[in-house]
Amino acid sequence: MKISEHFFIQDYCSKKIYDKWGEKSVWFIDMRVVRIDELLWSRTGKQVIINTWKDGGTLNYRGFRDDSYYYENGNLKQGVVGLLSQHRFCRASDKNVVGLTPEEVYKEIINNFSIYSRAGLTTIEDGRMGAYRLPTSFSRRNFNRKTVTYGNHLQRP
Repeated sequence: MKISEHFFIQDYCSKKIYDKWGEKSVWFIDMRVVRIDELLWSRTGKQVIINTWKDGGTLNYRGFRDDSYYYENGNLKQGVVGLLSQHRFCRASDKNVVGLTPEEVYKEIINNFSIYSRAGLTTIEDGRMGAYRLPTSFSRRNFNRKTVTYGNHLQRP
Protein backbone atom coordinates (compact mmCIF):
# COMPACT_ATOMS: atom_id res chain seq x y z
CA MET A 1 0.00 0.00 0.00
CA LYS A 2 1.33 3.40 -0.99
CA ILE A 3 1.48 5.81 1.96
CA SER A 4 2.83 8.87 0.13
CA GLU A 5 3.79 9.95 -3.35
CA HIS A 6 6.93 7.79 -3.45
CA PHE A 7 6.80 5.43 -0.45
CA PHE A 8 5.06 2.20 0.46
CA ILE A 9 4.47 0.65 3.89
CA GLN A 10 7.22 -1.88 3.14
CA ASP A 11 9.75 0.93 2.89
CA TYR A 12 9.37 1.49 6.63
CA CYS A 13 8.47 -1.96 8.03
CA SER A 14 10.43 -5.18 8.17
CA LYS A 15 9.28 -8.19 6.17
CA LYS A 16 8.32 -9.96 9.39
CA ILE A 17 6.04 -7.13 10.50
CA TYR A 18 4.50 -6.70 7.05
CA ASP A 19 3.89 -10.45 6.71
CA LYS A 20 2.07 -10.44 10.06
CA TRP A 21 0.15 -7.16 9.82
CA GLY A 22 -0.09 -6.40 6.10
CA GLU A 23 -1.54 -2.96 5.37
CA LYS A 24 -2.22 -2.49 9.08
CA SER A 25 1.56 -2.12 9.44
CA VAL A 26 0.92 1.56 8.72
CA TRP A 27 -0.04 1.78 12.42
CA PHE A 28 3.65 1.50 13.29
CA ILE A 29 4.85 4.32 11.03
CA ASP A 30 5.28 7.87 12.26
CA MET A 31 4.21 9.87 9.21
CA ARG A 32 6.57 12.73 10.13
CA VAL A 33 9.45 10.54 8.91
CA VAL A 34 7.64 9.88 5.65
CA ARG A 35 7.01 13.61 5.24
CA ILE A 36 10.73 14.35 5.75
CA ASP A 37 11.75 11.59 3.31
CA GLU A 38 9.32 12.99 0.70
CA LEU A 39 10.74 16.46 1.24
CA LEU A 40 14.27 15.19 0.65
CA TRP A 41 13.15 13.40 -2.53
CA SER A 42 11.33 16.46 -3.87
CA ARG A 43 14.12 18.92 -3.02
CA THR A 44 16.89 16.77 -4.54
CA GLY A 45 14.91 15.16 -7.34
CA LYS A 46 16.64 11.90 -6.40
CA GLN A 47 15.20 8.56 -5.32
CA VAL A 48 15.36 7.92 -1.58
CA ILE A 49 15.90 4.25 -0.70
CA ILE A 50 15.00 2.86 2.71
CA ASN A 51 14.09 -0.86 2.94
CA THR A 52 14.56 -2.97 -0.19
CA TRP A 53 13.27 -6.39 0.91
CA LYS A 54 10.00 -6.01 -1.03
CA ASP A 55 12.00 -5.83 -4.26
CA GLY A 56 14.26 -8.77 -3.37
CA GLY A 57 16.92 -6.66 -1.64
CA THR A 58 18.51 -7.20 1.75
CA LEU A 59 17.65 -3.94 3.54
CA ASN A 60 15.02 -4.75 6.14
CA TYR A 61 15.30 -2.68 9.35
CA ARG A 62 15.90 0.87 8.15
CA GLY A 63 12.62 2.29 9.44
CA PHE A 64 10.55 0.68 12.18
CA ARG A 65 12.59 -1.80 14.21
CA ASP A 66 10.43 -4.33 16.00
CA ASP A 67 11.59 -6.68 18.76
CA SER A 68 13.00 -9.17 16.24
CA TYR A 69 15.75 -6.62 15.51
CA TYR A 70 16.76 -6.51 19.18
CA TYR A 71 15.94 -9.97 20.55
CA GLU A 72 16.41 -13.60 19.58
CA ASN A 73 14.63 -16.35 21.53
CA GLY A 74 13.76 -13.80 24.22
CA ASN A 75 17.38 -12.76 24.73
CA LEU A 76 18.95 -9.48 23.73
CA LYS A 77 21.15 -10.04 20.68
CA GLN A 78 24.84 -9.60 21.33
CA GLY A 79 26.11 -6.18 20.36
CA VAL A 80 22.65 -4.61 20.09
CA VAL A 81 22.36 -1.11 21.47
CA GLY A 82 19.63 1.48 21.27
CA LEU A 83 16.66 -0.22 22.89
CA LEU A 84 15.08 3.22 22.99
CA SER A 85 16.26 4.15 19.50
CA GLN A 86 13.88 6.35 17.53
CA HIS A 87 13.75 3.47 15.03
CA ARG A 88 11.85 1.46 17.61
CA PHE A 89 9.04 4.00 17.32
CA CYS A 90 9.51 4.57 13.55
CA ARG A 91 10.58 8.13 14.18
CA ALA A 92 13.79 7.63 12.20
CA SER A 93 14.85 5.98 8.96
CA ASP A 94 18.18 5.06 7.40
CA LYS A 95 18.37 5.91 3.75
CA ASN A 96 20.45 6.22 0.63
CA VAL A 97 19.78 8.95 -1.89
CA VAL A 98 20.59 7.75 -5.38
CA GLY A 99 23.33 9.82 -6.96
CA LEU A 100 24.23 11.74 -3.79
CA THR A 101 26.89 11.04 -1.21
CA PRO A 102 25.98 11.05 2.48
CA GLU A 103 27.96 14.29 2.77
CA GLU A 104 25.82 15.92 0.05
CA VAL A 105 22.61 14.77 1.74
CA TYR A 106 23.84 16.03 5.08
CA LYS A 107 24.73 19.42 3.60
CA GLU A 108 21.33 19.66 1.88
CA ILE A 109 19.57 19.15 5.19
CA ILE A 110 21.83 21.38 7.30
CA ASN A 111 21.85 24.19 4.72
CA ASN A 112 18.05 24.08 4.54
CA PHE A 113 17.34 23.15 8.12
CA SER A 114 14.42 25.56 8.56
CA ILE A 115 12.56 23.76 5.75
CA TYR A 116 13.26 20.31 7.21
CA SER A 117 12.41 21.41 10.75
CA ARG A 118 8.97 22.56 9.59
CA ALA A 119 8.47 19.02 8.28
CA GLY A 120 9.36 17.58 11.70
CA LEU A 121 13.13 17.16 11.86
CA THR A 122 14.29 18.04 15.36
CA THR A 123 17.57 16.30 16.16
CA ILE A 124 20.73 15.10 14.51
CA GLU A 125 22.49 11.96 15.68
CA ASP A 126 25.96 10.79 14.95
CA GLY A 127 26.32 7.13 15.82
CA ARG A 128 29.75 7.80 17.29
CA MET A 129 29.00 10.97 19.24
CA GLY A 130 25.39 10.92 20.41
CA ALA A 131 22.36 13.08 19.64
CA TYR A 132 22.24 16.84 19.31
CA ARG A 133 19.37 19.27 19.06
CA LEU A 134 19.50 21.26 15.84
CA PRO A 135 20.60 23.77 14.80
CA THR A 136 24.08 23.68 16.27
CA SER A 137 27.62 24.13 15.05
CA PHE A 138 29.39 21.17 13.49
CA SER A 139 32.99 20.63 12.60
CA ARG A 140 33.77 18.57 9.53
CA ARG A 141 33.95 14.95 10.61
CA ASN A 142 34.26 11.58 8.94
CA PHE A 143 31.93 11.68 5.91
CA ASN A 144 32.53 8.13 4.73
CA ARG A 145 29.25 6.59 5.87
CA LYS A 146 27.00 5.13 3.21
CA THR A 147 23.62 6.11 4.65
CA VAL A 148 21.95 9.01 6.39
CA THR A 149 19.36 8.59 9.13
CA TYR A 150 16.91 11.22 10.21
CA GLY A 151 13.39 11.85 11.33
CA ASN A 152 13.29 12.85 14.90
CA HIS A 153 17.02 12.25 14.62
CA LEU A 154 19.56 12.33 11.83
CA GLN A 155 22.60 10.11 11.71
CA ARG A 156 25.38 12.28 10.51
CA PRO A 157 27.31 10.84 7.59
